Amino acid sequence: DNGGINWDTVKKSGVSFAMIRLGYYNDLDPNYAENMKGALAAGLKTGIYFYTQALDVDTARAEADFVLSQIKDYPISYPVAYDVESDTILQNGLTKQQITDQVKAFCERIAAAGYRPIVYANNEWLNNHLDMTQLPYDIWYARYGTNGEFTNRKIWQFTETGTVAGITGNVCLEVSY
Repeated sequence: DNGGINWDTVKKSGVSFAMIRLGYYNDLDPNYAENMKGALAAGLKTGIYFYTQALDVDTARAEADFVLSQIKDYPISYPVAYDVESDTILQNGLTKQQITDQVKAFCERIAAAGYRPIVYANNEWLNNHLDMTQLPYDIWYARYGTNGEFTNRKIWQFTETGTVAGITGNVCLEVSY
């Protein structure tokens, strides 16, 4: 999301991985390529995150194909995250099962291409808008002010107001397990 990042400074500050924002369906983050190249050149492990606005399974698959087209030229060593916290989805009245089916469709397509999918969501989404018994995927758990325990949690985002040398402004901070 942030542009103008000094990735060498980020690496020297002790950061070992970066989840780079890819953007939305057919709407690439303008800093995506610069951030990806910078993080990789600095020696960081990289994954990406993508924000869904899909309202059906076919669109979720199309989102996965878009993501795959954008990451194919980079050595992705961390997961490909599907950020499902979309007000658009809720405003359109999708059921828990419909949302779960979309997440499953996206993750299956990402996994079939040889990448490791991960579902990014907060506690409310994981418990109220997704049927996690149908989603055997890793979780990138966004929960602040608590221990961050959740089944299949592989990354825990513990703050959105962190600071990292080399990046201006607030930064989301994560621990990877």
